[in-house]
Amino acid sequence: MAGVSAILMMVSCGDGGRDGRSDLLLTVPSRSVAVMQFRHCGDALRFLTDSLSVFRKLDLRRLEHAQMVLSYDYSARLIPLLAIDAGRASDDTSSVVAGIIGQAEELGLCCSYTGKALHGRAALLLSPSRASILEAEEHIRAGASIMDARAFPEAVSSWSGEGLVILRGGKAARWLPASVLSGVVPRRKLISFLDEIAEWTVFDLPSCEWKDASVRFITGGREDYLGTWMPGGQGTSSRIREVFPEGTSLVLDLPLKSWKDWYASYRGFLDSRARLARHDSMLASLKTVSGTAPVKWMEQIDPQEIALVRWDACELLLVRTRKKAREASSGDNPYRGFVPAVFGKAFETTDDSFMGRSGNWIAMGSPEAVGLFLEGFSPAGNLQMPAKDVKFAVWTPEFSLSGAGDGVLFNVYQ
Repeated sequence: MAGVSAILMMVSCGDGGRDGRSDLLLTVPSRSVAVMQFRHCGDALRFLTDSLSVFRKLDLRRLEHAQMVLSYDYSARLIPLLAIDAGRASDDTSSVVAGIIGQAEELGLCCSYTGKALHGRAALLLSPSRASILEAEEHIRAGASIMDARAFPEAVSSWSGEGLVILRGGKAARWLPASVLSGVVPRRKLISFLDEIAEWTVFDLPSCEWKDASVRFITGGREDYLGTWMPGGQGTSSRIREVFPEGTSLVLDLPLKSWKDWYASYRGFLDSRARLARHDSMLASLKTVSGTAPVKWMEQIDPQEIALVRWDACELLLVRTRKKAREASSGDNPYRGFVPAVFGKAFETTDDSFMGRSGNWIAMGSPEAVGLFLEGFSPAGNLQMPAKDVKFAVWTPEFSLSGAGDGVLFNVYQ
């Protein structure tokens, strides 16, 4: 899927130390919003999308196994800067590097050969922008780099795979094409999520493809990042696969080992962002309208899992309760807005006017969607979602993001 490949287009592969602290990072300006580090230049450039075709036209076979770093500066045009390990430092360029510089100039690229200041290694810098090259050279002379940025050393403190993809909060969203996840989440929510989850979001790729990439959220210990408040420890079982239908296009799943612990963490995050008073005011308004306090209703049903499911033209909010309903029932929903109020805006629906109960599940949505749920769905098949020790999961036919076991995994299917 080109959209999601573009969304996270920052990777790292190379021959550097396994701790991730590549000397090439010393060429990356400190305000960069996206950094891709590869162990092997050849694999990396084959992996990159057409948006970087200007670099893919270079014949880099002689440096195919050299480490490289690609970065994007925080500027209006978001111009890429490519740095390639050029071997042992020397005052003179090698014939290989000289040949690449000649190619680059023919392609209209700007170049620089840095033979010193990188701990005995040389680097070849390439960019469509002369200003980007000059800025990188200035940083190198001053001994300043992305390694000076807050919490970035933690982002590259471990590097177990072939590539690292590092995104800088919501600022990196300026680099993302408008089409990225457009059918899954509104643009403003995507930017808000990246901005609130962490200082840096890091993808560690086992190979130069979007398969089983582990994800880390680097908060630098700041309490105003959602990643700081995300529950650690064990997850719990997910049963959403039992009920979502064939043709499902999106699943947001939140299994709850203890909904009270989760909510306490969420309130801590809201308080760190000075939004707790507004949250409590919203809860009070919902109580006034419905006659029931949202948190009190949660105590009554004891939710074990919250999920948002979309298929065809339908959307359902599903809540798995500890106790089964004695019999199926349906009617107008007196608890509109309760679930997103307690568990976050990710679970907002366009229509939660109707509610149905069947077994351990409460379904909220339009009368048509709830009716289909109560009739029973055709099985959705064997979708690639975890079922045990799950903390959260996002699934679409194109990609999945899941927190299960000790880590978070990202996969692209198309």
